[in-house]
Amino acid sequence: MARRIKTLFPATQPFNQPPPLVKQVDARGQTPFYILAWKVHNNKLDILDNQFPSVDTHYQKCWYKTITKHAVRESIAEPYVLTNILCNGDRRHMYFITHTNLHPFDLTPDCLEVRLAREALEEFYIPYVDDPDDVLGDPVWYRVGLFKDATPKET
Repeated sequence: MARRIKTLFPATQPFNQPPPLVKQVDARGQTPFYILAWKVHNNKLDILDNQFPSVDTHYQKCWYKTITKHAVRESIAEPYVLTNILCNGDRRHMYFITHTNLHPFDLTPDCLEVRLAREALEEFYIPYVDDPDDVLGDPVWYRVGLFKDATPKET
């Protein structure tokens, strides 16, 4: 069994507080890999198990349809889906990823990459009817991998 590495980096960070680039070193240590994603429970997706080969394929089809509809000519990163970001995590959630901290980024909630990824996801996202506040908000930065959160040393 692999040992968990201790880190001072939080498991999640809000959209407006992005992590440094991966492997960059600061006072907390070496930055782990983060994804910018919407975490969605399987029950909120309008996809039958046998209807599509995978949610990722369906999401990509919706994304291509969205960029075609908006006549996007510039090159933007294609979003993708992970069903689990930890080897022992909850498999009932899917992460709809729009960006990572592998490359430099300049993202805002209304930037093209985020808007198109959200619009593609909204094509098959079903909010709970009884909860009017159940809408897709901004994506969140999720730390990927097996880490043990360390407590900072008091000085």
